Amino acid sequence: MLKHEIDAKNKSALLFSSGSSVKVKEISEPLANVGITFFRYLKVFDDCSYITLMNGYNDFLSKYYEVIKDLGNIWGTSIKYAQDSNNPFYLIWPQDGYNRDINMGLFYNYNIWNGLSLIYRKDGYMEIISFAFDRQMDEGVNILLNSRGFIENFSNNFRQNVSVLVGKEEQSKRAIYPNSFDLSIKSNVFAQKKRILEDSITIEANILNTKTGVIKLTEKEMGCLKLLAEGGTSKDVARKANISHRTVEYHLSRMKLKTGSARKSDLVDLFFKNLYSH
Repeated sequence: MLKHEIDAKNKSALLFSSGSSVKVKEISEPLANVGITFFRYLKVFDDCSYITLMNGYNDFLSKYYEVIKDLGNIWGTSIKYAQDSNNPFYLIWPQDGYNRDINMGLFYNYNIWNGLSLIYRKDGYMEIISFAFDRQMDEGVNILLNSRGFIENFSNNFRQNVSVLVGKEEQSKRAIYPNSFDLSIKSNVFAQKKRILEDSITIEANILNTKTGVIKLTEKEMGCLKLLAEGGTSKDVARKANISHRTVEYHLSRMKLKTGSARKSDLVDLFFKNLYSH
């Protein structure tokens, strides 16, 4: 497609998305009631066209259509780990993501941060649903993880009703990313995920690269970290690992000390950063 055709198509899509923001804001009122300030629904098709709906933030939305060329490094990598399932893949936004990814840098510059995204893979398209706070809300990720059931229910309800918002002639509401990319599943990626997240083998024999150097976790510590990275709370980790909540908190405290992490979300960010580097 020629550049002027892409620009014209994206302008039409922007008008649709910005015109829908008031309705989306009304629908997402339950999120505002619990303090979640930002919501975005992004549906990306195999041909790299997409529909995006947000609860306001039209200045951000306009800039997004102007400068963003593809899904970027972090979302682009994460889609490889989403399976065709009713269960989403959780992507916790890395705390330093704005330095590594133009997409996340745009969010950060518009004070949209401390968030996570749920990624659903379906035949012919992906759905990426994001929730976030502002840069000052350091505990935002923990709040979202502790509200996992609530945000999944909200996401599923929104996904079921999105066709009402889009209406007829969906094709005409789509924008297109100028840079092409592949949404298809790579079997070797799933083998890697299974090896790391499900089997007893861990990331490079429990070794994590941190800003201050390489550290080694015990098997029990890594086991707790993997379960935490799946989106559970420390109580969920205790239940799945069949250990006490107090023991989980002990392991988490030890890992924070070893890695120089201030929060549980920092540990999870570090885990995924090491996961994606392999």
